[in-house]
Amino acid sequence: MHRIELKEYHPDMHDGFEEFRRQAQHEGNDSLVISKFNQYDFDGKIWCLFVDGEMACISAAENDRYTGSSDIALRICRLHILKKFRPSMFGVQILKEQIAWAKEYGYKILYFTHDIWHRPMNLIYQHKKYPQLSKFDNVQLCREYHYSDWYMSITLDTKRLFRVDPTSDFLQYIYYIDLTDAGYNWEPIENIVLYKHDGEIKRSELNNILWQSNA
Repeated sequence: MHRIELKEYHPDMHDGFEEFRRQAQHEGNDSLVISKFNQYDFDGKIWCLFVDGEMACISAAENDRYTGSSDIALRICRLHILKKFRPSMFGVQILKEQIAWAKEYGYKILYFTHDIWHRPMNLIYQHKKYPQLSKFDNVQLCREYHYSDWYMSITLDTKRLFRVDPTSDFLQYIYYIDLTDAGYNWEPIENIVLYKHDGEIKRSELNNILWQSNA
């Protein structure tokens, strides 16, 4: 049985965090380079997951700065699991803590986005496929998480897509969790493409989507 520990980032973790950053970049993830992600100048919270004392995964939650919802929304970002620990549900384990933290600080919406062409992960986020586990996962715990109310509350926005760069054709699905008891009607307005879909957009639709977004 591997020892799994989840901790909020602290400056004492600096050296291990920087080594994780280097490894992530070597694995092709440039979203963690210091120019894009400085842990000491970050409007949110960072979680680090350790396996037998080694930093294996990080995920962050930042006050929304993309959709015009900074007063109510928290964005999950910078998730990376080192390749030697994949596949795993480490991101889901961290998500449970992020939901609790978001509720504690009064957020109404927690959201994240994902590349529309990355079908395997989108099937998981849309509850159409069970994630593959690894020797590092606690199978019983992961199954409890996967069928929990909070995990099943991840909702695909079927009216909108996320597009940060208007000159790029890079589009992402939007997934969100309503953190309120009464139900909150979230209407993000910035970096948004209005397009109705079922979460399985085909490449033949791309030109039409981009044409609508530029109209």
